[in-house]
Amino acid sequence: MIKRSFAFLAVLVFLASTGCSKIGDLFTVSVDADFTVDLPVSIAGPDMKTGSYAFDVTKTINLADEPDLVDYIDKIKGISLSTMSSTVMGLALVIQLLDATLTFSGNGESVSWSFTNLSIQNGTALVLANNAGQFDTVSTILEGLGDVVVRFSGNSNMNNVEYTLTNVLSAAVKAGL
Repeated sequence: MIKRSFAFLAVLVFLASTGCSKIGDLFTVSVDADFTVDLPVSIAGPDMKTGSYAFDVTKTINLADEPDLVDYIDKIKGISLSTMSSTVMGLALVIQLLDATLTFSGNGESVSWSFTNLSIQNGTALVLANNAGQFDTVSTILEGLGDVVVRFSGNSNMNNVEYTLTNVLSAAVKAGL
């Protein structure tokens, strides 16, 4: 009986010294997830026009549809974005983005990156810097677990051009068991 009481007391002391948050970690799983959003950009316009040609593409994604999260969607405790990338795919020539903006919005938040006079071709990676906490804002958007609206708009120096802007968001997702 004394041995059981001592063992119980030892467990209580251990729990008190490690803190309740560490106990909660025992019931939490961390999942690495990549969210990919392909934006099909089509720059149309009359052949005889000179100047810039506008484009605007929007896609809405829902995290509940993401295969990496389907088992955890109702138990998510937090999402921490680690990297973001945007890559031009399927562009057959070199064009100039005179001005362009890539925006992520949802959960009452919005964040964007701007590009001016940028030459792009197949494989060009757009730099999505995190120097003002933009990744934290995207994490907050993702944590809302609602619709995430991704928009790419601007002007190009050429028309009759099509390509895909592939956006990959890599994050660590913490979920309860």
